[in-house]
Amino acid sequence: AFEIGYGYYLQLFVNCSNFGTAHILKQFNVISGLINHSIQGLPDTLYQGPVLNITIPVNNTRNNDVNLTVYLEGDNIINEIQNITFNTLVLTNVSFNLTTTLGATIGPHSISINFKNGNITYLEIPIIIDIGHSFDYTNLIYESYIVSGESALVSMNLINFLPNNTQTFNVSFFEDDSLILKEETLLNENEMKSIYYNLNLTDTETHLVNVTMEISKSSTVFYTKQFYVEIIQKFEIISVFFPEIISQGIAAQFIMIIQNNQEQSESFTLYMNGARVATILMDWDQ
Repeated sequence: AFEIGYGYYLQLFVNCSNFGTAHILKQFNVISGLINHSIQGLPDTLYQGPVLNITIPVNNTRNNDVNLTVYLEGDNIINEIQNITFNTLVLTNVSFNLTTTLGATIGPHSISINFKNGNITYLEIPIIIDIGHSFDYTNLIYESYIVSGESALVSMNLINFLPNNTQTFNVSFFEDDSLILKEETLLNENEMKSIYYNLNLTDTETHLVNVTMEISKSSTVFYTKQFYVEIIQKFEIISVFFPEIISQGIAAQFIMIIQNNQEQSESFTLYMNGARVATILMDWDQ
């Protein structure tokens, strides 16, 4: 029996009297007969801390059972070994607990699942996995515009993936390059916490303000997010109407739609040509 491998050659010779020798060379491979299906439960990002279960369905197409040692191997992960019997013509689910080592390097890594009998490899499944930080943030929500003088509300979720350790983070906000808010947040083991911030922007002119959020531990910045907040006026003139032609002696109506951009009601005074004008207020559906 040939060992599992590639690049075997078979030479065939044919000789007949009064004729030369015919020669043909055939290449063939010897496969293990194990066929794997898609890995179940494999995440796009493996965060430091949690233990994830992955399952690999493997079909034994051989005409005999085979006993193999299956290895989950790679740098920056906890390696595991299992002894499994793959019955003939049966689909077997192979499961491993996938978790990173303490202090695993962030970024893409190559790991593999190897099916072996001694030094003979029956099946090798290479995997590229992206290792992420031991914490993350989600659902960042912020007010895209505020009235001059008001604070901008920002909210998000912070997640600690470590099952046995608390973590402390600093969340900072900068207006352009100036620090406007810095708060420390403590997360317990496996905790997800919703946090809220009120940003008091120093700039009060009506324009777009560049805001940068940083999440750090000690002096290391792990996440950065930039967004913009538009500062708008308290009142906004939506439209103005006045007839182009009026009859002599007939009063004409001047109609102006004003929008209050604040969250509370506020009185106003209308002046035309420097003179105060009495107004009749009506509610308009926008």
